[in-house]
Amino acid sequence: MGAGSPVKPPMRKLLMQACRIAKVHRPDGPDPVWALRNIDLRIYAGDFITILGAPGAGKSTLLRILGLQEPPTHGDLYYEGRLITGLTTNDLQPDLLLLDEPTHAMTQSVPVARTVILATADPEIAALGSTIYRLTDGSLYLIGG
Repeated sequence: MGAGSPVKPPMRKLLMQACRIAKVHRPDGPDPVWALRNIDLRIYAGDFITILGAPGAGKSTLLRILGLQEPPTHGDLYYEGRLITGLTTNDLQPDLLLLDEPTHAMTQSVPVARTVILATADPEIAALGSTIYRLTDGSLYLIGG
């Protein structure tokens, strides 16, 4: 590159994408419960994402959906551009480390190069992430990073 040429940041690899993910418990009942509403999330290789929310906010539900342990009611998941909605953990082993309500000691042993999504109600633990979201009323809001 010549002098004065702008330096382009390295391209980040999109690992997983959640598109309009929703989870409704008892969808056909008289009082459906919306745990998640239209969640959009992009996860890049090497990210350390934390999801902060009160108990019952849907953090664990979101982790189970991202980990293919529970299907969303609506929406799609993609892994490296491939539609994976409806697959199970036996069909795909994404390179994600999902931590649900970890202790401070557990966060100290997280591999640096690993892609991590951590769900917690503890703001101090949430602050460890490079990108921080708040999950409230079934919606995800970027609050840091």
